[in-house]
Amino acid sequence: MSARLAGSAAAEDREPAVAVEVFKAIRVLATSQHVPALVALLTNTPDSGVRGEAENAVVAAAATTTADKNPAQSVLAALPSADAAVKDASIRALAEWPTGEPAAVLERIAADDSATQVHRVLALRGYVSMIPKQPEATDDQILSNYAKAMQLAVRNEEKQLVLSRLGLVRHRRALEMTRQQAGDPALKQAAESAAQSIEKLLAAPARVTASHNPNNAGNAIDKDPNTRWDTGGAQQGGEWFRIELDEDCLIKGLVLDTRGSGGDYPRGYEIYVSPSSLGDGQLVLKGQGDEAVTKIAFPQPIRGRSIKIVQTGRAEGLFWSIHELTVDAQPVGQ
Repeated sequence: MSARLAGSAAAEDREPAVAVEVFKAIRVLATSQHVPALVALLTNTPDSGVRGEAENAVVAAAATTTADKNPAQSVLAALPSADAAVKDASIRALAEWPTGEPAAVLERIAADDSATQVHRVLALRGYVSMIPKQPEATDDQILSNYAKAMQLAVRNEEKQLVLSRLGLVRHRRALEMTRQQAGDPALKQAAESAAQSIEKLLAAPARVTASHNPNNAGNAIDKDPNTRWDTGGAQQGGEWFRIELDEDCLIKGLVLDTRGSGGDYPRGYEIYVSPSSLGDGQLVLKGQGDEAVTKIAFPQPIRGRSIKIVQTGRAEGLFWSIHELTVDAQPVGQ
């Protein structure tokens, strides 16, 4: 596949719908070696819909980078010597990156007085969205980065964005940060809203969510084996359930009890542990379920604040259910 030829056809096509379809095809076929050409082609796509698909193609192509390299590097390489149009396209692609690799570069752009205001705003917004996506970041590091983003923000719109993200952090330091901003009349409403959100999180038990039926996720930790959380559909792989612990813990393992729906145990699973309350963390264990009670023991205790369980198997006609989730963990310092 020639990304140069196919992309040129898309960029030059005067019918946006056709160009969109061409870039969708490129997104499937392109690899990391095509990224420079795709980034350059972004400059020739004035239609916003076409540009969006072109940016998706850049991200998808860069994601094929080998595991030992930063997938954003091929996009980053376009920045130093790029003309204004290519630089704009590169920054937009980086700001929409699905993982956290470009965060440091976006932070530098947001802090660069020589960058245009548009680029600084784009970079800052991308940076804010990537802060909780750093796999090794702790809650304190995430909050420090939000504080840094607040300092970099020039416009109230970006400051309000940071406050909205702070409102998702179940941490007393986050509450203090939002209250500090409430003295600014332009931020008072956003700060108070974020503070109220954090207060509710702090008052609530461990927070749980899920890819399917998230409103019922609490059934998995209500200590009532007669209730359950379930996917509402057959196990296909990719379904997930996530629990945030009350504090930083040494996690030894967990138990998924499905005895109330005996066949609904996970046919396969991956366990991720994050040092923060927001991130998905790192893969620490893979396994398979084969009975109603799935006992998962870690080879050694892992320090973390949240756990994500991803169901990886298939079971026609059977949901993935959790009647009770028990985490074997000890708070750090005890």
